[in-house]
Amino acid sequence: MLKRSDANVFECANITVKYGDVVALDDVSVAFERGRIHVVAGQNGAGKTTFARVAAGLVLPKTGSMHIEGRHIARGDVSEARQAGVELVHQSFALPPSFSVAEAMQFGAPGGLIYSRRGLEKCWQPHLDALEVNVQAHQRIRDLPVETQQGVEIARALVSEAKLLILDEPTAVLSPKSIGKLFERVRRLKHMGVTVILILHKIREVLDIGETVTVLRGGRLVQPPAECSALDAQTLSKLIIGSRNSAEEKNHRGEAGSQEKITGPRDTGAGVLKNAGLKLSLEAVSTRPDRDGPPLGDVDLKIHAGEIVGVAGIEGNGQRTLVRAIADLAGLSAGRVSIDGHDMSPAPPILNGGAGGCALFRLIARWRV
Repeated sequence: MLKRSDANVFECANITVKYGDVVALDDVSVAFERGRIHVVAGQNGAGKTTFARVAAGLVLPKTGSMHIEGRHIARGDVSEARQAGVELVHQSFALPPSFSVAEAMQFGAPGGLIYSRRGLEKCWQPHLDALEVNVQAHQRIRDLPVETQQGVEIARALVSEAKLLILDEPTAVLSPKSIGKLFERVRRLKHMGVTVILILHKIREVLDIGETVTVLRGGRLVQPPAECSALDAQTLSKLIIGSRNSAEEKNHRGEAGSQEKITGPRDTGAGVLKNAGLKLSLEAVSTRPDRDGPPLGDVDLKIHAGEIVGVAGIEGNGQRTLVRAIADLAGLSAGRVSIDGHDMSPAPPILNGGAGGCALFRLIARWRV
């Protein structure tokens, strides 16, 4: 039974969330102390984001209750959660990219008064400066680097003087240097009196920023808030992954097991791929400036039949532009894209779709990207 306390900013009891037969959260009861930096950790699929959305009123749990600073909050009520001081910054940024920073700050802010553009900029620049967000209020959201967009998202969440700020996987789109800056900003927010919950899954980051850590595994609470100073990486890893001898672990692929699969000798199928036909080829491809990321510069890529190719990189480094270039949706300034040996670069995508059976791929890419 969860004990209520005036020292807690957020308390929830017996929270269960189901999607059909899938249990995302299973009878979770936990409390977070006011004025600290808390981390909710766990593997992908552990229920971390669902928990964050329940706390913010975005998900209606099947059972359970919530309190913010002793005030009972209706489950699944975003307005009431925000009025009580809960703000959630999503992993995927939500501010309209065509807005200026000032317009984005005003969007949904309390009041509803109509301001001139210059008036909005004058209104919000001091707020941004106070939070040390290095941006000018007249700049467009789409023109900002990822870490600055995140700073604006956090500043926007604090417009209503949030008591509890939840950051869902905030490091997923950041470079190591930008992660350090984010953690500095989180520590400053704590000193300003804001309680922060970060949703993380990387152990090093958990121990770097967290004062307490709560662990979810398979939708269940396996570790209520524990002092990070009392834990080491090995102990935390066991909490997140679970015992390899347990019945649960036999049915759950852990991190260590995954490492064994990828670090040992494996059959890559190189012999097969060597003899397979070349399906996709990019030769010295460069693109013009694109709406979804920086232009490509002199990119070479070859993909054979049967290959599964991953494209890695921090968000905003050209991955989407690469897909758009392959689908002929980003203008090429140089180079060649070939599918099944057919040069696909000069003609419109609908005309190109017939070669190599790629019409469906190109239409899907147009829809998804």
